[in-house]
Formats: sequence, structure tokens, C-alpha cells
Amino acid sequence: MKISKDDLNLLKPDIKKVFLSFGKGQMVTYLNLDSNIGEEVLKKDIKAGATQFKPILELTKKKDSRFVVIETDNREQGLLGVTYLAGIYAEHEKLKMYDDGIPYGSDEVNEELGEHIDGYQKNNDEIFGSYGMTEEEEVEEFEEGDDYWQETSCWIPIIEFNDIKRYELTKENDGFLFANQNMLMNQKNNNQRPFWLDCCNESICIVCDTRLIQATDARCLQRFTSNRHVYIVLVESSYGMQENEDSIFTRHCETEKKSFVCEIMLEFTASIVQMKVNQLKLDRYYDNLFEGWLNEYGLVLENRFPKTRIIKRILSLCREDKAQLMEKVLLYIMKDRDEGSILTEKDFEVLDYFNVLSKEEKEGKKSKIRLEKELVGMEEVKQQVQDIINVMKYNKFRQGMGLKNSSFHNVHLLIGAPGTAKTTVAEIMGNMMREEGLLNGNRFISINGADLKGLYVGHSAPKTKAYFDNYDIIFIDEAYSIVAGDIGGMDSFSQEAVSQLIIELERHATDRLVVFAGYGGPNVSEQDNKMKEFLEANPGIKSRINSTIYFNSYTPEEMVQIVHRLAERMDYSVNKKVDEMIRDYFIERGNQKNFGNGREARSLLEQCIIFAARRVMSTPKKEISKKQMKEILFEDVENAIRKQKNENILQAGRIVNCGFMQ
Repeated sequence: MKISKDDLNLLKPDIKKVFLSFGKGQMVTYLNLDSNIGEEVLKKDIKAGATQFKPILELTKKKDSRFVVIETDNREQGLLGVTYLAGIYAEHEKLKMYDDGIPYGSDEVNEELGEHIDGYQKNNDEIFGSYGMTEEEEVEEFEEGDDYWQETSCWIPIIEFNDIKRYELTKENDGFLFANQNMLMNQKNNNQRPFWLDCCNESICIVCDTRLIQATDARCLQRFTSNRHVYIVLVESSYGMQENEDSIFTRHCETEKKSFVCEIMLEFTASIVQMKVNQLKLDRYYDNLFEGWLNEYGLVLENRFPKTRIIKRILSLCREDKAQLMEKVLLYIMKDRDEGSILTEKDFEVLDYFNVLSKEEKEGKKSKIRLEKELVGMEEVKQQVQDIINVMKYNKFRQGMGLKNSSFHNVHLLIGAPGTAKTTVAEIMGNMMREEGLLNGNRFISINGADLKGLYVGHSAPKTKAYFDNYDIIFIDEAYSIVAGDIGGMDSFSQEAVSQLIIELERHATDRLVVFAGYGGPNVSEQDNKMKEFLEANPGIKSRINSTIYFNSYTPEEMVQIVHRLAERMDYSVNKKVDEMIRDYFIERGNQKNFGNGREARSLLEQCIIFAARRVMSTPKKEISKKQMKEILFEDVENAIRKQKNENILQAGRIVNCGFMQ
């Protein structure tokens, strides 16, 4: 591989596959280590953009660890981390990184073991390795067709943790772990011994899906305590997650993962590596990765090639092995070309065909569905959002025709009462723009206006700039707090933040979505119209806002709809007979000053769940049905409303009327 000083040495992990028992047995997937991989290679790759591997380098400065847990959101990146780490540990241990071993099933091993048919030769111990059996036992075992794996310092077998867990639990339960009788019969009839039971000396790599582990699973790793190194890759993947897998499931997985890691730390004195990197640095990494593959295959891009956009389209394909994905796309494009070809944008039109694999295409449909169907009411808001998207698409289309493009500033103002889904709409807007290729990414952040102000003089400007450098969609709630000073005017921190904000709004007028939000609008008193104060504080901000979207408060009928939709998402069923009661409650609440709109629908539902839980859990457990666990009854809603009213009175504090305290 020809690599210039700016290229990555490791474009992807070197993964090999082989079938044992002369090609008839188990398949082993393993990492093949190169003798040249070491600390200098890692340093060079980090310099070339692979900054997510910095924690690996920091770990190697400490004493070598037998057990290492690598937390990552990408399997491929985790295996690359193992490759770097294993190579450096080999340097530390002064291991001879040879590659003269022969996996079973290859042509070489068939020739090497040809004599075995007439009689087992003692010198074959060098190939099989010693497993604590006599020569006769080894011959008998081999003749039965069992699989063997030759351990070497340069081959690291990749084992799925779920396979280890299944084997251990099946063993403990004498095969009765399987609910399916056919699977049980297959297990009993299959005497094949997992190859990894014989991996007892050299290093191994165990890959865990964080959604499938529990704290107690750490015990399954006890059998590997004699291995040179045990690399445990925890993949925090979102692939395969269903849309209805809510935060409760996510929180449960996170708790189990942390407990699992803690058990490994205490039981095996394991080291922990968290390979995290912000999106901006990750973009640079993939850019360099793409250049590395171009150099690998002697390819050149035409002038003005839209490299950033094409890379993002490749990465949007629903596969986790991003480096290998880049290579496969280029190999497909090259199949009818000679080395040294110049690639044009037209060559990548094949990506249109691959859209069926695109995760972003699926997410795009979800965003439109959320705008049209999930948000209750707000028809005018929905139309304004769609108009903004259409104008941006229109300008992009004009630009593609060579026409002059209008400078459409992607800065918007959302005003209205609290709890009217301003944050949600801003996020949907950003996702729709990204899906249409109008933004570079979907890195979303919701901050308070005061967050732009620094801790000391000179800190506000770089802090404000950092938000625009690291995020594509910036939602600034309570924007008026940017200009709020201690004595009713802008202090030096506010002035510095606003000055830098105006610079960033101009610099990123088209490649970022910036949304200011706050309490204001035609139905707000002059005293409470804080957003008016914000807009008048500096004309530079007001002149850069392209559109203003007003969010009306929800009607009582819409609040009833929101309660039902929230319940449906949480797998509850609210009896329709309570609709009138809920509507009457929100008619009363809507006339009160501290009405929270949509947030109060969620609050009411949560109170209903409390009373439903009290009711159901008073029933003997054996009598509780699934239907009961989903039902919200009339009495639950009645009790919840009564409690909410009492809490509203408590939160309002003292009310003085005609000289008497109520």
C-alpha cells in the first residue's frame, strides 16, 4: 500500500476468515496483526485524523493490562482499536510477530497433514498445539472431526460474547436454556466443541452488543483469565433499534452496561478505554480515510469534485463498517475502469441505486411523518416549516442550473408560550434540511441564551464560535438571556457574545440552522415580551432573522389529543370516556397564568400512571394481566386531575383577596 505522510496506515482492520477441520468445521474470524503496527504507526494515524484512538495511546503509556474494555459505537472502530493496542503491547513484550502459522482448512494445512490419514505424526504437535491430551487422544479427537485453532501471537480470534454466554448458560442448565425443542435436540446431537474453548494462551477479542448484556454476565469471562490479553469491545450501536424503543429501554441498557463494566473492572482489574470523538473531528477522519482509499487504488478526483457531499452519502448507507464500505463503493465504481482513472461526480450516481440501503432515507420519511402526523394542530407552523424547506431546495436547484443564488439566511425566530413544541419543531426542521442535503450534518444542540456568555472577559467569543464549529442545528432557547445584564442592560460578556454571534450568523448563513426561541408574540403583554427586548438590543441580529414562526397555545381539544398520543407511545390505553373530564380540566388550566401547554399533558399522564400503578399493584401478582398493565381507567384520571389541581395551588403560593389570605 502506498501511503503518503498525510494518509492513514490502517484503513480498516485486517479481518480474516477460515473454516477449521479441512474446511468442514467451524468458521473462525480473526484479526491478522502486521509486525509493523506499533506506537509510531498509531501516533502517525492520530496526526492524520484518527483522533478517536488517542485514548488507546494514553493507555499504552501505563502498565500493560491483561483485560481491556474498549467502549465504542462502531464495531469496525473497536477492532481497529484492538489492532493498535495489540501491536503496541507486542512491542512492549518484545514478541516475535510471525505469520507462519497455518489455519486449518487451508491448502497448506491439507498438504501438511496428508500423512495423518495413514498415521498421526508426532511433529504435527507444532501445528495442532498441545491441549493437555495424550498423542492417542489427540488422534482420536481429530478423527472425530473436532475443530482446532492454532494460537499465535499475530492472530487474535474474534469471539461473539453472546456465543460465550449461550454456551455457559446452556452448560449450567444442562441444555434446557432453549425454549424451542428443535434447537434443544440440535444442541444435544451436536457434539462439536466451540473452538474458543482451546484459546487459553494467546490474546483474544470478545465483541459485546451493549443491548444484550447484563451485569451478571461478567462471570462468563472467567475461563479466559490465563490468556495473554483479553480485549472486550463494547459496541454501543443504534443500528437495528426500533422507533418505539424509548428512553426507558435505553436507560435500562445503559445501567446494565455500566454494571457489567464495573464487574469486569473489579473481577479482572480491567482497564477502560472510551473511544469518543465529536462530529467535526470524525468528519475529518472520514475525509482522510476516503483519500487513503483513493491513493490505495491509484484514483484521482476531477476538479471541483463535491467530496464532502459524496462522503456523507456513502456514510449514510446502513452499514457499520464505514471504512470497508468506502472501499466497496470505490471497487464497484472501478470494476470497469483502469487504475489511475479520474473519477467524476457522475461515477457516483450509483449511490442513487443504493438508496435502498440508506438509513438517512428512512429517517427522512420519519421526519416528514413527525411534522405532519405526530404534532397536534399547528397547521400554520407546519406550512411555514415546509415553505422554508422548499425555498432552500429551490435555491439549490437554481444553483445547479448555473443561475444566481439568493442569499437565504437560515436563521429563524420561534415565539410563543412555553410547552408549545418549539424545540421539537426546530429539531424536525434541521433533520428535514439534512435529509434534503441542505445541511452538512444533523448535530443538534439546545442551549439557553446565557450559555453563549463566558466565564471571564475574552471567553464569550470563542465559546460562541465553538457552538457553530461543532453543531449544525443550534436551538437557542430563552434567547433574550444573551442580552440580559445585571443592571438591565448588556454587560461586557453580553456584548462580546452578541458581537461574535453576528459574525457566526453571517459566516454560516446557509450551512447551519440557527433558531432563536422565547416567550413572546401578539398575545403577550408588553412587560412579558422578552423576545422584543432581545431583537431591539442589537439591530444586527434582527436583520439576519429570515422568518418568524408563532406558536399558539393548544386548545383544550388539542390537549386531549396530546394525552392520547403520549399514552399510545408509552403503550398505555386511556379510556375515551374520560375525554370530557380532561377537556374541562384544561379549559380551567388554560385561563391560568402558569399554564404549561403540552408539558402539562405529559404531567397529567404521569400522574395517571401513578394511580394506575397503585391500583394494579394492590392486586395479587398472579391475577395481573397484560391488559390491566396497559389500562388507564376513569378513576385514575379523576384522581390525577384532583392531585394536579392541588399541586397547582401549592405552586402558586399565597393569594390575597380583599384583604383576606386564602
